Amino acid sequence: MNKLLFISSFCLTLLACAAQSHNKTDQTNMNKTKEVQTQPTTTIVNTKIPEPKTDANIMVSLQRTPCFGQCPVFKIQLFNDGQALYEGKAHCKRVGIYKSVASFELMKTIQQKAILINYLSLNERYPKGESMITDIPTTISYVKVGTDSKMIYNNYDAPRELVDFEHWLELQFEALNWEIKD
Repeated sequence: MNKLLFISSFCLTLLACAAQSHNKTDQTNMNKTKEVQTQPTTTIVNTKIPEPKTDANIMVSLQRTPCFGQCPVFKIQLFNDGQALYEGKAHCKRVGIYKSVASFELMKTIQQKAILINYLSLNERYPKGESMITDIPTTISYVKVGTDSKMIYNNYDAPRELVDFEHWLELQFEALNWEIKD
């Protein structure tokens, strides 16, 4: 009987030790979890505007970004095969996604006009540097002539030739017969 009592007592002691050890492990793990959760996080903010990705089949694109007013917000893409895609987002005649087809004559005229104003030689950003005014729209244009291409961000202070080209380009796109994309 003494042996049975000793074994029972010994087993209870082992169980108590195991439970105490388990509680300490749980407490240690909880402390580690708390440590991980209470460590400060650092967020690195990229101050540069990310460059939009351009499809290799795009020949010309024109995009206007939002402002703090009622500026038209849209994006138009003209592909090498003459297909055109319009995405109106806000404050424009067409809101939604539309498709059209441009003539090869128009495509050639756009490239000739870009060459005429030396589009590929213009700066990539206006104004030069990083200072953009956020409450006015930015016009982002892209033109590919042969194997050369360029994307230009025009926030303000761009040469008259670029501003006129952007306006002319918008009028050319506006004249296309747009249909709602299926």
